[in-house]
Amino acid sequence: MNDDTSEPAAGVGAGGGGEEPTVPCLPPIEITKEGSDWLLAQYHRRDRPGSTIDRMDTRMAAMRAAKDLMDDRKYPCMVMWSRPGEMQDAYWNPLFERLHLRYDPMTEAWVVVPEEGYHVFATLRDKALARERAREIQLEYDFRRLVVFRKDGKKQQTASHHFLSSL
Repeated sequence: MNDDTSEPAAGVGAGGGGEEPTVPCLPPIEITKEGSDWLLAQYHRRDRPGSTIDRMDTRMAAMRAAKDLMDDRKYPCMVMWSRPGEMQDAYWNPLFERLHLRYDPMTEAWVVVPEEGYHVFATLRDKALARERAREIQLEYDFRRLVVFRKDGKKQQTASHHFLSSL
């Protein structure tokens, strides 16, 4: 038996039997100004333009629409750009505020779980491997912060999302 295995939950982000996903799997929402319109789009990495969701007349209408989408638990966060490459602000869906790396004495392994709920992304015996996997999950699912705990349950370290370094 290999003690350093990662055991992602089946269908990460999928609930069972037709339920709504327990972890949203969509990219962040971005709001940008184009001419006199405010665009809501799905954020894409690697300099690709986002997929437009909607166009609004005002900044407030765009922010309200983005918040409604996040409240529906489908998007991890909303980012607003003042101009290309320069972030003005970011707001997170509460489900994506914190991702935890904790030791679980019952399984004798390190688990990667969101602070809200108990969706297990990964289970690993080796803490260093678990920390690497947790950081990958933080970036892949756009969690605002990764909080790493010691075996005794005390907070050891926190890593912020790359969007926060832009503010």
